[in-house]
Amino acid sequence: MFGFKKKSSIVRTESDSDTISLYSQASTLGKQALDHNRASISHFAKNLTMTSTKDTQEEKSRRYREKKSQTDAIKEQYKRDSVKWFSLRKLNDVSRDNDALTYAPARLSSFLQFYDNYIQQDSFENMGNVINLVDFWSISALKFLSGVENLITRRLLVDYANKDLKENDKLKVLKLHDEHFGVAWSWVLAMDNFKCDIYNLTTSPILYTSYTDYRSNIGPKNHHIVHGKSLSELPFSKNSFPMAIAYELWFELKEEEWVPVLSDLYRTIAPQGYLHMFLMDYTIINCKNELYNEIFRKIQKVIREQGMDPFPCKKILSRTREAGFTNVKYSMISIKKGIPNKMGNLMEFIQSFFELSIYTKFVRKFFSEEDIQLFKELRLQYNQDLKNGKLLDDFGDTYFMFVTAKKE
Repeated sequence: MFGFKKKSSIVRTESDSDTISLYSQASTLGKQALDHNRASISHFAKNLTMTSTKDTQEEKSRRYREKKSQTDAIKEQYKRDSVKWFSLRKLNDVSRDNDALTYAPARLSSFLQFYDNYIQQDSFENMGNVINLVDFWSISALKFLSGVENLITRRLLVDYANKDLKENDKLKVLKLHDEHFGVAWSWVLAMDNFKCDIYNLTTSPILYTSYTDYRSNIGPKNHHIVHGKSLSELPFSKNSFPMAIAYELWFELKEEEWVPVLSDLYRTIAPQGYLHMFLMDYTIINCKNELYNEIFRKIQKVIREQGMDPFPCKKILSRTREAGFTNVKYSMISIKKGIPNKMGNLMEFIQSFFELSIYTKFVRKFFSEEDIQLFKELRLQYNQDLKNGKLLDDFGDTYFMFVTAKKE
């Protein structure tokens, strides 16, 4: 029989050595690729670590600079307030009830010189000791005119000492504090009324009060600083204080803020308690000097542009009643400017003190350069005439208002 021989399959075969070589090459290539990837990852991680470390170091450095700057500011503020506290304490120790009137001519003359120096330099630099004196003199003048001491020591202590206070408790008085006029007013109030605890409410944070050693060394022991976010949301419970004192609201509040702030004060004040205020209008009445009149017209315009009321005295009675107070009494003190006697000098001092504050807060910031120069020239001449004892009967009258509102 014929048969067929089976044809062999075509198969590609490699020698063992070729196979080993091929796998070796593949393994080497894979290892190189893996090493490359590892190197890339390591390089990326190293760069990332270096960048992260650099960023961290820069962030630490930035935080350190900020902390050091804040610490330096705290120390500087503490130093200034320590000097102010020492000065006021010594001045208050030797003062008398009638000092404001007795020394009014000398104090006015010194203040006018201070006024001249400031508006010529536009700076309080190197004038710290004089500023401390001026603060104390202004406090003494307002105390003399307002009768606030009698209101606290007589009326409040009699009304509350044997009724709402527990044994060894002190009468609590709230003092609203404005950063522009400073904490000195509250310190003097606390020194004069050591049987009371004076709570000084400010919306401007005072950094060093967070440090126990600082806080314990500045101010009277019965003086307490409290920080609040807003004057219309006081951080006190209802009926907390038998008395609140606010001498700077007219200098700070916008027109729509008056009733909300007074309403929250009403909430905070205890029944039969009092709110005592000092106010001024941004004006001079019966003034025959047209330049001086023009200055105050421009000040009133700026006040309106800032959303404030240039005539707070005219609306204060209606505003306190709208806030809830029913028994509102007031006294208006008015005297002609430029009268060279003791009372005239006292009134001139107060008016000039607040006029300088108005210049610092409003005129210097919002007047044109030409109007600022006019103000300076007019005021420098006015101060010189006052110091020379000249009768300035064409500059009109100035007036102040004290308001006492009772919560029934």
